[in-house]
Parts: sequence; C-alpha cells; structure tokens
Amino acid sequence: MKFRELLSEVSSEITEYRRDIFNTIILGLIIGTRKKCVYHIFRTFQALAKSVGLTEKRFYMFLQSSKIPLSRMWKVIYELLGEEILEDGKIIIALDDTTYGKSGKKISGASTHYDHAAKQNCSKYVWGHCRVVIGILKSIHGRWACLPLAQALYVPVKDAGKNFETKIDVAGRLIGDFSKIVNAEILVVTDSWFGNKSLWKHFCELPVKVHILTRLRIDSVLYDFPDNSIRRRGPKAKYGAKLKKLPELALEQEKQIGQFMIYGKIRECKYAEFECMHKGFKKPVKVVLVYMKSRVFPILSTDTTLTAREMIENYSARWKIESGFKELKHEIGALDNQARKKESVENHFELCCMAVTMTWIYAIKREKAPTKRLQNSRMFTFADIREEIRKEYTENTIKFDAICSKAVKRAGNLILNLFFREVA
Repeated sequence: MKFRELLSEVSSEITEYRRDIFNTIILGLIIGTRKKCVYHIFRTFQALAKSVGLTEKRFYMFLQSSKIPLSRMWKVIYELLGEEILEDGKIIIALDDTTYGKSGKKISGASTHYDHAAKQNCSKYVWGHCRVVIGILKSIHGRWACLPLAQALYVPVKDAGKNFETKIDVAGRLIGDFSKIVNAEILVVTDSWFGNKSLWKHFCELPVKVHILTRLRIDSVLYDFPDNSIRRRGPKAKYGAKLKKLPELALEQEKQIGQFMIYGKIRECKYAEFECMHKGFKKPVKVVLVYMKSRVFPILSTDTTLTAREMIENYSARWKIESGFKELKHEIGALDNQARKKESVENHFELCCMAVTMTWIYAIKREKAPTKRLQNSRMFTFADIREEIRKEYTENTIKFDAICSKAVKRAGNLILNLFFREVA
C-alpha cells in the first residue's frame, strides 16, 4: 500500500472542502523539514495550497474546529490494521504519561507538573502539558514499535476542580473506550506507577478480557495459595500464608537460564517464576524474577497463562512507548504547536498521534523493511520510514546521475532540495 492510498482512506471521513487541508497538515508533520506548527506547514506548502484556493486562515480555522471527526478517522485506522493489530493472538497496549513544557501562560490546559525524568541541570517542575497516552505494541519487520492510539490531557486538581480525574482514572477511561470497539483480549503493559489495584478496578466489567503486565513493587505483599482441604467454620480462605519479602524470596527460588529478545538483542539471563496470590488484584498472579548483576528485577502479570519468555520480552518492549514519545514530540513536532485555544491544542496533538500511527501502518503494509539510511544501525528507524514517504511524493523529480557532471549534480540536487523544502 502506498501512503497516498492510506491517507486517502483516512481522509475520506472528512468533508470534501476540508480534505486537502487535512492531507497537507499530515504530510507537513511527516515529511516537513522545518517546525511542524500550522504556520510553518502552510509556508512549506504555500505555493501548492494557493494553487487550489487554500488560504492560511482556512488552515487555522480547521485546527480550531470542534467538528473534526477524529473518532471516525481512528476507527478507519483500526480497520486498516485489521488482524495485524494482534500480537500472539492478543492486543498488547503500552500505557504511560509524558510531560512537555510550554512558553505561554494563557495556553489551554497548561499547568505546573512534576517531571520525574528531568535532567539534573533542569527544574523538576515544568509549566506545560501532561498527557496520558496508550499505544499498540507491534513487532514490525523484526523490531518493536509503539503506535499511539488515544491520549488525554491530565489536569491537576487545583486547576480542574470538580472535573478532576487522576492519571489512573484517565488511563482506565482510555482503555475502556478502546475495549468497546475491539473483539480481542488486551494485555496492558505499564510501569509500577500505573500497574496497581486502582487501574485493575477499571478492567473488571469491560466487554473483553483485559490483563496487566507490570513491574512488581519491591514492597509488595504476596501470599501463598490457601489450603481449603482443612474443614473449618466460616467462608473459605482466599489467601494462604504471607510470603517472605521479595529480596529474601528471590534467594530461595530455583533459577533458570534462557535467551530472550530484550531491547533489540538476544540476551542471556537468569530468571525464576512462580505463582501466588496478590491482595491488591485479589486474584492469582504470575511473578517472574529476572536476575541482573547486582539486583533482581521483578515483573508481574494477572494473566497466569503467559510464559516467562512472553512476560520478559513483552515488558522489555514497553520501552518503545518512550521512543514513541520522542518520535511524537521531536520528529513529528508535537512540541512546535504554540496555539492557545483548547480545540487547537487538542486537535494538533491528535493529528500528531495520527501521523505517527499512519507512518507505522505504512511500514507494516510494506513487503520488506524500509531502507536504512545509516548502514551501521541494527534496525531501520522511524526517520527511515518518513524518508520512504518523502521519496514517494518526490519520485518524479529530475535525476541528474546519468546526464550531468559531479558539479552540476551537486548544484541540481541543492536546487531540488531547496524547492521541495519550500513546496514539498
């Protein structure tokens, strides 16, 4: 499938007089070379836009519109994924939040947020937006990727007032809405901050089975299975004896050695696995302890049918949501938006998520992996896919290789690069 066809199917949900604006913005986010705000996107495609009667005002009006059919467009994207949305018969969803700064005091939804990932020479508190994002984890041509599916703005209680939702409530709502439009089992992979009983409560009454794969907190209290063979008065016991603390428990387990795909490499590591009762989830869980050089890394899943290999490899793939944030904010340009109004702020971020997902779908639909620009890299990158899309839209350009000397080739390529930087 060519990207033109993919873009045409998604944009078919938009009214015809706005379709060219949507296509231009998506292409500007993916193959644009400058900042990715609406102002620079219009300047990049200005000559083409004016030739079909599109003005800068219409671009801003589109971004400020509250009638963009985002839900219908996302539904088309789910249908384009089809069975390829599944990984080992289930949908694997990564969940996390991301914070990024803004430079204006009157930006809709902006608040002061604590950034736990801030560098040492930066402030721990950021004025800007905090987004809760869910995305599909998918293995594409031998490498994992995260396709953003849904997002929502988190606003602290001091600014939200009566409409306040915790990050876990926001995450539960996003996953609950997604579960209503799919018909497959869902595995939510997240860190220990989200992976707790508060999130689990949101999954108990959903139309499909939803399980959690998370890092186990070091202070978690685990219990053995109850022995109900002994008759006694009252209801049957739900929990057995309290297990030892995790560091002591790790020393007693029988260790195994296996090779797993972790962070893009086959790595050998020691691990141990066992099942027990978790009082927070109020159900049996499976625990896998991964023995590192100086510490033990524990992970837990409410799905006891998962093997240790699946748990280790799927949890290591969770890191791709962090890479996805980099793609979303820096390569696609979610940080470049300087709009103030609520609709403009939300629509720009939604379109950025859509552009990232459509780019990865383009890679999925290809028969082979995109060409690597850096031959020393192990796998292709997100930028390599964007380059393939750019080539598709500029494949009819003049080729100087067979007819010109080296000096003329360089001059011609420079002129073409400047031309396509301005009008794509």
